[in-house]
Order: sequence, then structure tokens, then C-alpha cells
Amino acid sequence: MTQTVTTIFAEVETRAKHLVQSWGKFRTDMERYLPESYHEEIQTLSDGLDAALQRLLHDLSHPTLTLATTGTTSSGKSSLVNLLCGAEIMPVAVSEMSAGIVTIEHGPERLLVIPQTPDATWECGEWRGLSDSEFQNRLHDVMLKFIDTRERQPDLSSPQFYIRYPFRIASELQLPPGAKIKLMDLPGLASVGDEANRKIIQQQSGKALCLVTYNSAETDQQKIKTLLEEVVAEVKKLGGSPSRMLFILNRIDVFRDDKTWPESEARFTTRTVDSIKQGLKRYLPEYQQQIDDIWVIKLSTLAALLSLQIQDKDRSVSNQACQRVDDKFKRLIGNEILYDLPRNPEKWTDHDRDRVSRKLWHESHGGEFDEALKRHIAGNFPQLVLEELMAQFKEDGANAVIEWSEQTLQALLQSSKEKYDQEVEQLKHIRHALEQFLDEGAKELRGPFEELEGKLKERLGDNQTSGGESDIIDPLETLPEKLGSIPRYSGLVEPLIPLKGWTRELRRDVKTVLESVTSSLENRLIKLEAPVFNLVNYTHKKALEKDLETLNTVGYGGSLARTGKTKKVTSDSDKENLRAINQSLNQLSVSLSRVLENVIKQTYTLESGRMYTALSCLFTHYLDEMENWCHNLAPGYGINFPKHRLAQINISRESPPVNLKSGFPITTTEEQEAYEVKKEERLWWTLWLWKKVYYETQYRKRSVDNAEIPSAEEMLSDWDNQVGIAHMEIVERTGHWLLEQVNSLNANVAEVNREILDRYKSRLDEAHKNVQENQQQDETNLQLLQKQVAKLSHELSCLSLSDIIDAEDN
Repeated sequence: MTQTVTTIFAEVETRAKHLVQSWGKFRTDMERYLPESYHEEIQTLSDGLDAALQRLLHDLSHPTLTLATTGTTSSGKSSLVNLLCGAEIMPVAVSEMSAGIVTIEHGPERLLVIPQTPDATWECGEWRGLSDSEFQNRLHDVMLKFIDTRERQPDLSSPQFYIRYPFRIASELQLPPGAKIKLMDLPGLASVGDEANRKIIQQQSGKALCLVTYNSAETDQQKIKTLLEEVVAEVKKLGGSPSRMLFILNRIDVFRDDKTWPESEARFTTRTVDSIKQGLKRYLPEYQQQIDDIWVIKLSTLAALLSLQIQDKDRSVSNQACQRVDDKFKRLIGNEILYDLPRNPEKWTDHDRDRVSRKLWHESHGGEFDEALKRHIAGNFPQLVLEELMAQFKEDGANAVIEWSEQTLQALLQSSKEKYDQEVEQLKHIRHALEQFLDEGAKELRGPFEELEGKLKERLGDNQTSGGESDIIDPLETLPEKLGSIPRYSGLVEPLIPLKGWTRELRRDVKTVLESVTSSLENRLIKLEAPVFNLVNYTHKKALEKDLETLNTVGYGGSLARTGKTKKVTSDSDKENLRAINQSLNQLSVSLSRVLENVIKQTYTLESGRMYTALSCLFTHYLDEMENWCHNLAPGYGINFPKHRLAQINISRESPPVNLKSGFPITTTEEQEAYEVKKEERLWWTLWLWKKVYYETQYRKRSVDNAEIPSAEEMLSDWDNQVGIAHMEIVERTGHWLLEQVNSLNANVAEVNREILDRYKSRLDEAHKNVQENQQQDETNLQLLQKQVAKLSHELSCLSLSDIIDAEDN
């Protein structure tokens, strides 16, 4: 795409206005040739079209561009926001400082709003005219207060921050006049489990262009693997296609410490980009082509920001930036410039500062980042905004104008005494043919979903206990392929993969949780660090960690967790310890159940978004196919299906509860316990002067506690089966829901078709009535008007983003 965003928006406006102007000319001809009884209806249509145009023009001149930043652990995400702002207003720390969502709107004033949240232990309110450092300090204090307080109050709601600030990047982007731009700094993965954050992310991220940062400075291979998993998790959290995300290898300057840094940096870049793409393809296979084309760019955010601050008019800001550059980034400046600089950075001349700034901007890849961001916006922002606006314009007014014009002219041409009865009969045949065609199309679309639900009922019936993974997935595995075997949907197999893939993701995340818990017990080292744990409510995660610590304390962790043991204890202390282990395992089940409910709910929510996209793709394709065939079967009847409305899908569903059990029975028995009793006996041959000591075995009843303490591996297997029950219920619900969506779509399509044909019949009857009143129309003029309608319809079809982009590029 070579056009700017402004050019594309302007072209949409031009074509929409031209369409309305063409209708105005056509309306004049219609009113000249049609009886006056039609004029009021024409006026109503014109008012509707004008209103739709005004809404479109308003929305075109007031779009909002949202740039959402997120990233892997310690990836410099806050520094990226500062670079976009051109100033350090976001706090940056070695440890994770992300807490809540920071929204920054571009504007001339400086404003910070921290709304009151439940149990907030920090200052909330509104502040104006803050300096950059004051912004940074207030955000730092609140975030730190939240992080520290949450350790004692796990249910504490995260703070939210709203800032208005004249940030740098807004002035450098070519956006339509009146467009708004805002930055959203999304919390790290560790905060996704927070309900307030999750809702905002779900509401806003789908409308945003996303910048995903990756920590290039990490060298530990295990942590690198985790970072790559985090990238995938971030993409799934944001939702939608990876094509609207810009991936940034941040802190890339770390390789300058290597003697052969160009080679090591190039090797790292190639391997990391390939790993990111492979990870995305594995877990988002429906976006194979888009993933091949994603943009991954190198950047050193702090160095790039300092290069800008060196040029700041405020000498104190410039001096501080010069000092930091001299301390941290000599390797980027290079000896050629360094040898010419005074040792005291404050004594650098304007010429010195300009040389350092330009070199640093180049070596940090700052210019490359800005250019990539502009291309990213030009390539994705129009699709994000315009397709919905144009669909709304068509459904609000333009489609009605075309339908009325086509139907009215067709009716008038068929309204004569000779043609009316024939047209009424023809309409009956057309109605029947259309209904039969739509019914066959509906049956064809519905077939794979009905087969799926039938198989699920067979496998997941009331009498069946939880089965293995294949028992659950098999019916879903074939759904995209079965739809793809239908000729009209043959090209949709890849986009429909989420309809089967979501259940594997659910099982994978559950398995990761269970294996992490098992490993923590067996190794006496609590590590709940996998990205999936970031989907968990903070309180529930902390409770699980506490229960694992307790089990280690009472002696279950380590060898006992690895092997399990049959225990028989008699002493009070041993019995108390056995009960403590049993109680702790039961409590672990409660906490683990909550954690798994969080994971299942959050994972299913993410996967539901993918299913929604897949179904929308299928339904839109289906509506296009049905509409084209209806046009062929009934030309001149103005049959258009409102895809924007009909392809809407309801995805609000709840996950079933999870109730795990992991304790063990303790039985008490009585056993005969042998014990020795000391005896003394005087010996007769010593005349009873000496005593003989001996021991006699006696028996008594003793209470014994018996238990089979399971190993962690045994519990994992048992938990997996128990979770399978909830999993099976989700699968069954989803299969039923999919069929409901298909049936709802088909019912709506049939209803729209009936309404269109009913409107045509009414117009035909009205035209025939006028003929009976001696208002016969000149067929030649009507046929000329039909040609004008055809041109008008073509103009409307050209009001599409793909057509505009193709026309501009050519």
C-alpha cells in the first residue's frame, strides 16, 4: 500500500459524496417520469441517504487511532511509550512496574486523572499542568503502592490512569483532519488476571494497532523459551490478526558489546524472528499467510529517546540526556565522534549535540522504527475503521435506495394489464425458487454442525464418564475439513481452524497448570511462572502458592510427592502429621480448582474470540454466495443481505465450575501390639537369695491410622480426569452453540428475503393500480432509468476498501 491514511479516507469521502450526487441526478429523472404518488417515498429515501452520508462524514473526520503497547517481561515497554511521547513520563524500573492501564490522549494541555478505585491506598484525583518528571513520579508512586499493597490485599483493584499530553508521534503521522490519537500502555501478562484490566483490554485492544516488544537482552535459554511463549500469549490477548501488530526487538544495542556484533546481532535477529513466526503459526494456524508477512523491527528505545532529548530546548533536559548517553551508549556514538567531545557532557556545543543526536538516532534504529510505524498505520488503520463505516453507510441508506429503485422500475415495467398477472405468477415462482435455494444453502451449511452435535451427544451422553482427549476432540477435528469439502467453502479451511483448535488450547493450558503444580511438589520449589498463570486472578494464584508451601512444610514435598507411600502410624505426633498432609491436600484441591476455573474461563474467552472471527468469516462468505445466486435467480429485485448485521454473533457464555478432590482416606484399625514385660524370679538353688531377670512377650490392642498417600503424579492423572468432566461440558455447550448461530443466521436470511419480496409485491401492486387509473408509463424512459440504476449500483459496489486501495495502487 503506497497511499497515506489521509488519502484513503479522502477517497472514501469522495466516492460516498459522488454516490449521493448521482442519486440526486437520478432522483430528478425519477420524479420527472414517475407519478407524483412516488415523490414522498423518494424524499424519504433521500433523507435516509443524506443522514447516512452525514454520519459517515462525521465518523470519517473524527476517527480515533489507538496504539496499544504491550510486551514480554522486562522488554522496555514503558520506554517505548516514552519514545512515542518524546519525553519520560512513564516510570521505568529494573523490576516489573506495570500496574493497571495507562491511556494517553493527545492534546495541548497536560492532565493526569487517577479515578477512585475500591480500597485504593494511593492518592486519587485530577492534576493539571504537570511537568514530565511530575507525571513520572506520580505514576511511579501509585504503581509501587499498588504492587506492595497487593501482597497484603490480593483482591485489591488495580489503578487506572488517564493522561492528556502533547506527545511526539501524533505530530508526525499523516492522519485525516479531526482524527484523534491515543496511546494505551497495557499491563504486562502478570496483570491480565485482574478483572478490571481484562475488561478494558477486551473492549479496546480489538480496535487498536498493537506494538509488541520483546526483550532482546535475555540470554538464558529457558527464559528465552518463556519469552517466546509470552509473545504468543500477548498476541492472543490482543485478539485478531497478527498483521495489525508491529513486533519490536527492543534493547538490540546489547549486541554492541560483542566483538563480532554485526554477525551476532544478525544471527539473533534471524533466529528470533523465525521463532516468533513458528510459535504464532503453531498456536494461530488460521493466520499462516499473515504471520509470514508480519513486521519485526530492531530498536533501542532508550537510546532513541535520549537522542531526541539531547535536542530539547530545555538545557537541563539536554544536559541530563548527554550525560546518560555518555554513561550508557558510547558504543553507539563511535570513536570518531567521541574523540572530538569534551569529557564533560555539559560542555558539548550545539554542533556536538547535533552530531551525537543524529548518530544515536541512526544507530538505535529510531528512524527505521518511525517509518515502520507510519507504514504499519497506513496499512492497517483504514481496514480497522473504514470497512465498518462503509458497511454502516450502505445498510443505513445506500442499499435501501438501490433496492427501491430496482424494484420500483421492475414493477412499473411489469405493471401493465398484459404483464401484471404474468409477473405475479412469475413472482410466485421466483419466491419459491429463492426459498428453495436458500433452504438448500441453509441445509448445506447446517449439515456439518448438525453432524457435530450428534456425535458430541453420542460421545458425551449422560451415561459416559470422562474420556481421553481423543474422545472429546475427534468430532471437532473434522469440522473445518467437512465445511471445506463443500465446493462453495473450499477456500475456507484455514480460516476455520479455530472452530476445532480451541479445545486443544484449553487442554494444553490445563495441562501446563497441573504439571507446574506437580513439579512444584516433587522438587520442593514453587514455580508457577508459565504464561498461562497470568490468566489467573492474583488472589487465587497466591492462595495456590501458599498451599504448595504448606505441603512442603508438613513434609509432603520431595520424595513423598514423587513416589507416594503407604503409611501406618500409631503415635499421636505421626497421626497429627498425617492429618495435616491430608488436610493440606484437600485445601490444595480447593485452590487448584479456583485457579483452573480462571484458566478455563480466560482461555475459553480468548479462544471464543478466535471462533467468533472464524464464524464471521464463514457467515460473510455464505451471505456473499447467497446474495450473488439470488441476483442471478431474481435480477431487478434488489436483493441484498445486510452482512454487517446478519453476520453478528453472540459469544456470551459461562464456563462450568471445576471441583477437584485430592485428599486420601485415613482408616483407623485396632491391632495386637507385642511388647516386653520385665519379670524377676528367685532361684531355688541359691536358696532364693538371687533373682533371675527375664522378659515376657505380652499383647495389647493399639489404635493405628492407615493411609495410602498418593504421589503427585497420581494426583495429576486423577485431576486431569476430573477436569475432563468440565471440559466435556464446554465442548458439548459449544457444539450446541455453533448450531444455534447457524440456525439463527439462516432464519434471519430467510426473513430478509421474504421482506424484500413482500416489498416488491407491494410496489408491483401499487404500479398496477396506477396503470388501472390510466397512468401507464413510457417503457423507453423506464428502461433508461434502469440503466442509470445499474450505474448507481456499480458506484455503490466500488465503495469498498479493497477497490479503493487497488485503484490507488494502480
